[in-house]
Amino acid sequence: MTLGVSRAGIASAQDATPGASPAAGPCDAPALPPGTPTPQEVTAATPEMPEASPAAAETEAAGEATAVVTEEAAQAPPADEATTATAAAAATNLANCINGGNFEGAAALMTTNFMQTLFGTGNPYDVVGALQGTQFGNFTTGAVSSYADGSVSVDVTYLQTEYQFIAERWTLVQDGEYWKIDNLESQSPQPEGDTGVLGFVLTEYAFTAAGATEITEMPVLLLHAANQGAEPHEMIVLKLPEGMTVDQLLADESLFSQVEFIGQTFYEPGQEGDMALVNLPPGTYTLVCFVTAPDGQPHAAKGMVSEFTVDPATPASPEATPTS
Repeated sequence: MTLGVSRAGIASAQDATPGASPAAGPCDAPALPPGTPTPQEVTAATPEMPEASPAAAETEAAGEATAVVTEEAAQAPPADEATTATAAAAATNLANCINGGNFEGAAALMTTNFMQTLFGTGNPYDVVGALQGTQFGNFTTGAVSSYADGSVSVDVTYLQTEYQFIAERWTLVQDGEYWKIDNLESQSPQPEGDTGVLGFVLTEYAFTAAGATEITEMPVLLLHAANQGAEPHEMIVLKLPEGMTVDQLLADESLFSQVEFIGQTFYEPGQEGDMALVNLPPGTYTLVCFVTAPDGQPHAAKGMVSEFTVDPATPASPEATPTS
């Protein structure tokens, strides 16, 4: 659950090009206890350079936290019919709270463990702020499993952006009358449809294509990334206005309001995986990494930028009409 999908600059770019808001059903959540967000330290105003996004940090933390439960999850039996219905309804309820903008309700449906792991804070009012702008498009639930400790897991899929397809396994625990999310595990995204693949190797500081960087438009595009470097890297896909460069974005973050945010994945050294994009229109797209290098500069400022192109699909030729 890459909640709070990106840092301020990228988030504003996403907000500048919204798709249709997902329909939200009813949100049933307990009230949060009285509280306020944690006060932020006030520092002198200085120009900010892009940093690794919160989504990247959350993905890293989620991977570490869920490694412990992966083996158990693989062996867990499917839940019975009643438990399946209850767990699917609980996951959908959390999605409804987020899609309906009830972020206090969403935070109230998260355990302290989950908040600490994904957001680095146990204060739900900090989480409320981090959730602003988050939406789950086309949210669906799948397989449900039960565990000996009374928890359940629900496989879910959703669109994190208009184009990025996400697959996750959410672990839920019961707290009184409510089921709350306690953990998550990212899964390999496998949306349905004809699929093309582009591959990239991530190193210090470059995206190196493992083959072509041009592909014909199709329903599903998988961007396979392998981090063969010594530092963490993220792959962010942006659609820049014609003539704009990443160097210009680094120099003036106000330009992010003109950028379309397509998707994002994060990889520790030695990790690899796929970003799944669905129905991506033809055009030229920019790959960029904003993770901060040891010297404090974003990887993009060191040249970790690349492009790929999606070409229009060739219309099918009409069948020849027989002549008499």
